[in-house]
Amino acid sequence: MTFVFDENLSKNLSEGLQKLENGNTRSAHRVKVLYAPDLCGEGADDEVIIPKVGAIDAIFITQDRDFTNKKHYFSLYKQHQAAIIVYRLENKAIYWDKVKSFVRLWEDIKHTSHTHKRPFVFIIGKTGGIRRFEF
Repeated sequence: MTFVFDENLSKNLSEGLQKLENGNTRSAHRVKVLYAPDLCGEGADDEVIIPKVGAIDAIFITQDRDFTNKKHYFSLYKQHQAAIIVYRLENKAIYWDKVKSFVRLWEDIKHTSHTHKRPFVFIIGKTGGIRRFEF
């Protein structure tokens, strides 16, 4: 399983999670973590990212609310069997809050991504709950 982190999240966060994952040998769901600009180029449009992420059977993690607000994306999700996780934290959240939240939820994120049929969109709310977004 592969996760691709949007450039609106820190590259250091994605690289750090990959390093932690390398030592996570007992996890039921081993993953590879990539950074979207390394896959699609810096500043790539969402309409470019969605097909690329779908083509490699990856899960895209973003903070961009467009992924739940722009209805024309929904047909792209279906066409490319996209898997999207929209991560919502309070606007005032500092970097370390994001890191702690990702580490705390990492196994749940992997399990949820592994056990649901594509296409899907999940939202991780401000309280840390993971809920499915129906489109």
